Amino acid sequence: MGIESMRDEDVVGKPSLSGSYQSHSLNYIIKISAENSSSLNKKIELYNKAIAECSDCKFEDFVYNLNSCEADFECRFAVTGGTKSEISERIEAYLAGDAPDGVFCNTDHNPPYLKDRKLVFMFTGQGSQYPGMGRLLFDTQEPFREAMLLCDRLFQPYISKSIIELIYGENPDEALIAKTIYAQPLIFSIEYALYKLWESYGVKPEIVMGHSIGEYPAAVAAGILALEDAVKLVSIRGRLMDSAPGNGAMATVFAEEEQVKSMLEGYGDQVSIAAINALNSCVISGNADTVAEILKNVKRERIRALRLKVSHAFHSKLMEPILGDFKTIADEVTYQKSKLRFVSSLYAREINDDEILKAEYWTNHIREKVDFYHAIKSISGPGDYVFLEVGAARVLSALFTMIFGEDGISICSLNMKKPDAKQIVESIAILYVSGVNQCK
Repeated sequence: MGIESMRDEDVVGKPSLSGSYQSHSLNYIIKISAENSSSLNKKIELYNKAIAECSDCKFEDFVYNLNSCEADFECRFAVTGGTKSEISERIEAYLAGDAPDGVFCNTDHNPPYLKDRKLVFMFTGQGSQYPGMGRLLFDTQEPFREAMLLCDRLFQPYISKSIIELIYGENPDEALIAKTIYAQPLIFSIEYALYKLWESYGVKPEIVMGHSIGEYPAAVAAGILALEDAVKLVSIRGRLMDSAPGNGAMATVFAEEEQVKSMLEGYGDQVSIAAINALNSCVISGNADTVAEILKNVKRERIRALRLKVSHAFHSKLMEPILGDFKTIADEVTYQKSKLRFVSSLYAREINDDEILKAEYWTNHIREKVDFYHAIKSISGPGDYVFLEVGAARVLSALFTMIFGEDGISICSLNMKKPDAKQIVESIAILYVSGVNQCK
């Protein structure tokens, strides 16, 4: 898992955007394993005594050496925390029979262990952007920072703005970064940087997939698109979609696909299904007045619906005027066969080994619906994987839970409801105890 590399000296003291230095880093993580649960509990007790005897000033070295020397058996325990005292308190609580925050153990089936468990990377779609997303990682994690700076340099000629300044500058404008022309480059950059960060930890996927714009960083991870070509397409895509004509709207209707289709009958192609996110969660998109009328009908039928805060009707007929211009640019790009298993949310299936997603695919990608539900359901044996969301918010992880319930493991990289220092380390702990053994 590369846990042994997560020593504070590797993450503290990196320059921030303003040139100052940060004193904060990711939380600590300690891993302990044994051949059986009885031996594991004895080791936890032993190490807890050693933690108590360790001075605060030497705790960094203690954690580093413990994680470096510890062999990885099947019975696994991991504890995370911001300080030595927090780590100790959590271990004490666990030994007392409680279930404290930040503690994970597969002997309790939390989560269950599977030898050499594989990973699915899910790249989040539009709407996941917000000011300051990933800021701690930018300040303390060099692979993430380098990837963000690279994207910043590549995007500037296309969008005439710095993505770094947009989200990390003083008083970032939330309305500005919500504009599609900037939102899509920002989402791509964050997700590419998170992918490179996970890669630096030794965490690599067997399968990649994405939701709408999220398929672009997924395609880079899979080797389908070169980074520079992806930046070019994302820039043009965002600009054209932002300029699309028409008064459009989108809304989530919490009903099954066939029921939603029946609600759209009689409206022609004015409104269509833009996304199938879960069994009972569909997004409709199209003419704003027509969407409003449909929502009134939905309300009368006592079906829950939520109008989305969007500037345009994405994945609808209103995108058709921009498709020709986009394809002209997309035809200039070279596309490769995927080096990883790639599950397409446009095709709702895994692409074939000899299948190449060319300009026509990425053009249709703008107009046609995102079928995340059937795409993720097409992955056989979901319980054999950990589904890791690579994005700035917990969106696809929540959809995963709606779809599979407790029949699988999903985690996220960042979470608006948790500090970055806590979220990513807890995800690493879950990867470790669930059986993911991909190391540097």
